Amino acid sequence: MTTLVPDSYTISHFTPPEDGPRQANIFLTARANAHGSFALVGRPRYFEDAVQEWMISKHPGGSDQLFSICNLATGHYLSRKVDSGLVVLSNAPCYWRLSCVDMNYAISSEGNDSGTLQVSSARTSRSSISGDDHPINLVHPRSNAESQSKSSHLWTLIPTFRLADSPKIHPLPELHPQPRLGIPTIRAPPSPTPTLVHELAGTYCIKHLSSGLAVDLYYSLSLDGTPVALEAPNDGASQVWKVTKKPTPRDLEADDGNQRQTLYWIQCVASGTYLSCSDKSAHGAESLATGNASPSDWVIEPVGSPEHPHYRLLVEGTNLALDISAGQLTDGTKLIVAPASGSLTQHFHLEPTRQAFNSILALRAPPEPPTLLDRSRATSTVSLQTSSSGTSTVGTFLSSPEPSTAFISDLASSLH
Repeated sequence: MTTLVPDSYTISHFTPPEDGPRQANIFLTARANAHGSFALVGRPRYFEDAVQEWMISKHPGGSDQLFSICNLATGHYLSRKVDSGLVVLSNAPCYWRLSCVDMNYAISSEGNDSGTLQVSSARTSRSSISGDDHPINLVHPRSNAESQSKSSHLWTLIPTFRLADSPKIHPLPELHPQPRLGIPTIRAPPSPTPTLVHELAGTYCIKHLSSGLAVDLYYSLSLDGTPVALEAPNDGASQVWKVTKKPTPRDLEADDGNQRQTLYWIQCVASGTYLSCSDKSAHGAESLATGNASPSDWVIEPVGSPEHPHYRLLVEGTNLALDISAGQLTDGTKLIVAPASGSLTQHFHLEPTRQAFNSILALRAPPEPPTLLDRSRATSTVSLQTSSSGTSTVGTFLSSPEPSTAFISDLASSLH
């Protein structure tokens, strides 16, 4: 049996073709719902975020097969709802039995009436699941013999090595101290004092933290009031945003050396317009997020850990933050500015990108310069010899694609 090392993992399940309309990898994901709650779903795409990473820890009693499974982004534990087959996320740890089967694992709940963690069939009712998400539930082994034969209960654990004491394949050899030589010590200059200002200028794809959907300007339109919505990432220029620091006059700099709050402009590289909102947001009222020719001042506030940075976008001078309309985490959902809160619907990830921006620069590149030789304007040098004196005269003139013989004859006769 393979020994499972406590560490952080991505937990995925491969769906065979006969289990649905198409084969896919289903990743165990903590999805944010409205009002700050969370649900466990299976998501058919991987977007390298902590909501799809799980810390697996041993049971404090020392059992080799009992583990707790905790989500890195939310801190909630994978748990079983009492007297039902539902799998939920809770604050209290719950312990699961992980059994190795052909390099994969079966995840079963602890107890006499145990169930096995499994992806529900596509034919199961999914009225409460949005998009392509799959429900995750517990199935009793005796009542699911057919699904068991299709390996629908097996999961693949892919380590991400978040722990500092993760196993090292090649340990470094122990070095013995060497005798100290008489070399003068060169002292490095002191490190600058770290500041609280986060310099985030760059080009990004702004993605919603929980859903992985990208902030998209509707059809890359440059008209004022163009809506901004969530769409599936497509590497298009309408999803690439250039974040620049707002220019600050020198007379506004603090004389005592303290740094003021940094303000940013967020510009769509496809249209050249800026992420903004309607005028009523200045009075603290909820409004739609739009693209406008005039920039708006934004405060980009870090709300994640240094290991998993994510941000909240606040309208400067107000208590409003970029949010999702009605908490709907689906394609086409419009973005709004709403009162700032602790909801994860206001958390976004800035993913650095230059692919779409470079393609735009290539389209705007100037044409190649013309070649140095232009036959219609080229000059030619002709040496003509007179018949009387035997001397030669050199003449230079502009030639045409078909030189005129009459012009050359006139030039020769003038030399006699």
